[in-house]
Amino acid sequence: MLNTNHILFPTDFSENAENALPFALQIAEHTGAKLTLLHIIEAPSYIPHDSEELPKTHSQKARDLLEKVAADIRSSERYGDLQVDAVLQNGNVVTEILKQAKSLGVDLVVM
Repeated sequence: MLNTNHILFPTDFSENAENALPFALQIAEHTGAKLTLLHIIEAPSYIPHDSEELPKTHSQKARDLLEKVAADIRSSERYGDLQVDAVLQNGNVVTEILKQAKSLGVDLVVM
């Protein structure tokens, strides 16, 4: 396998994302890579992306879900030694995934 030091795992908390997570975890375990969980809150088209008008409850719920996934990984017997970060961003999903992949210097995106 290629030299993999950092894996980005974008999640929308769907069943498909839940099914993809074990692959990201297994690759991270096998390579010793850091795993960054990413969730993007995409504003409805009628609210500017930089607006503070996004419902705070939605942002807090997303943060809570993301932190729960990270905490579950950190506390698991098998994956507890992995380095796991969680990032929550506002913006366009595709743009933010590409932006985070570049800025974090990830080697692999697992979706």
